[in-house]
Amino acid sequence: LTYDYQLNDDWSLTAGYNYRDSSLKGFSSDAELAKGHQSLFDDGRTLTRQHRYRDYASDDNSLRLELSGHVDSGFIRHNLLLGADAYHYNLKTGLYRHRGRKGEYAIDIFEPQYGGIQPEVNLLYEDNEIQKAWGTYLQDQMDLTEKWKLHLGLRFDRYQQDIGEVVNDTLSKQTESRVSPKVGLVYLWSDELSFYSSYSEGFLPLSGTDYTGKPFEAEESQSLELGMKFNGNWFTGIGFEGIAVTGSLAVFDAQKSNILTSDPVNVGFAATLGEAKSSGIELDIAAELTDSLQAKLSYAYLNTRTANDSLNPDWGELIPAGSPLVNVPKHTASLLLKQDLSGLSIDGHLGLSWRYIDSRLGDSADPSFQLPAYQLLGLFINTHLSDNLNLGVNLDNVLDEHYIANSYSALWAVPGEPRSIKVSVSYEF
Repeated sequence: LTYDYQLNDDWSLTAGYNYRDSSLKGFSSDAELAKGHQSLFDDGRTLTRQHRYRDYASDDNSLRLELSGHVDSGFIRHNLLLGADAYHYNLKTGLYRHRGRKGEYAIDIFEPQYGGIQPEVNLLYEDNEIQKAWGTYLQDQMDLTEKWKLHLGLRFDRYQQDIGEVVNDTLSKQTESRVSPKVGLVYLWSDELSFYSSYSEGFLPLSGTDYTGKPFEAEESQSLELGMKFNGNWFTGIGFEGIAVTGSLAVFDAQKSNILTSDPVNVGFAATLGEAKSSGIELDIAAELTDSLQAKLSYAYLNTRTANDSLNPDWGELIPAGSPLVNVPKHTASLLLKQDLSGLSIDGHLGLSWRYIDSRLGDSADPSFQLPAYQLLGLFINTHLSDNLNLGVNLDNVLDEHYIANSYSALWAVPGEPRSIKVSVSYEF
C-alpha cells in the first residue's frame, strides 16, 4: 500500500506498508560433494546422493515514511529527502537430511532408475528467527551552480536479531547500530553530456546461524563509481536527421566482506567466508533507429576475485587471494529490438531479444571446471485488444539452447530452461 500527498508546491509526503508471507516445503535428492563419501570418483558412473527435506516459512511487515522537497539558501538550492522505515521479520528454516556411506542411496548417472525406497531424513537444524529493525535517512542534492551538483546522504540503522536453534538448544541475541554514508558529484558539461562520481557504504543483516548455532555478522560493502551520461542525434547528415541516442558509461569498484556461502566443512550449513572484490565497466545505449523501431544495447565487463586466502576442506584445496568467483562471467551483453506495429493497424509491438553470457568458473576448487558460454534468442509481441485489455506472448530460448545456468561444484550444476512460451492477459480499470 502506498499513499502520496502533496503538502504544497515545494513539499510532498509518501507513506507505504508492505506485507509478505512465504513458505517452501519439499524433498530433494542432491549429489554428495565430499570426495570421501562420493562413489562417482571410483567408477565414474555411480553417484552417491543425500536425501533432504526443507521446511521454510516467513512473514515480513515493513513501513516507510518519506518527506521530500526543496529549500533555497542563498545561491544554493537544496533538494531534500528525509525518511524513516522499520520492519518486523519472522523466519523459520528447518533442514532434514539423510547422509549415508559411500555408495548408499546411489544412482547410475548413465542409466538412472528413479523412485524406489527413499531413506528417512533426520533434523539437521531448525532456526526460528525474529528480526526487528528501524532506520532514518537524510539526503541533500545541492545545486551548487548550473553545472555542478553535490549529493550527500547519511543513513542510521539499528536492528535486533533473536534466533533459537532447536537441535543445539541455543538462543542467540544480537543488537547492532550502523551509520552508512553516501556522497556523489555531478558535472553538467552540456545539455547532451554529464559526468558523475559516487561513493557509498552499506550493510545487510544475515539470517540464520552457523553449525554451532551462532548468528552471522552483517555483510558489509563499499563501492566507488565514475561515469558519464549522454544523449543526442548521431550520424546526422544532409537530408538525414540522425538517430536519437541516450546512454551511460560507468566504471566501478566494489568490495564486500562477511559474504554468506555454503560451509565447506559442515555440509548443509552456511558460513561467512572472507571478502571479495569486483570492478568493471557497464555500457547502456538506447536508440530510436526509425520512427517505429527502437533498439537497446547493454554490455558489461566484470572482474571479480577473492580478497583473501581461504581453505576449502571439502576438496582439500587452498583458494588463494585473487581467485575468480564462481558463476560470474567476465563479459555479458544483450540486445533488444522493438518494432511498433501501428503501420499494420495493430496497436502493439513485436520484438526480438538476444543475450550473451561468457564462460565462467563452475567450481571454486577446480579452475579447470568452466561453464561454457551461451547465447539465447527470444521473441515477444504485445498488443492492446481494447482500451482496457492487453495481450502479451513471450517465446524464450527460441533455438532451444542447452546450457548450464549456474553451478556450485562439478557435481552440482543447474541446467538452463529449455524453449518456453508464456501468454499473459491483463485488464485495467
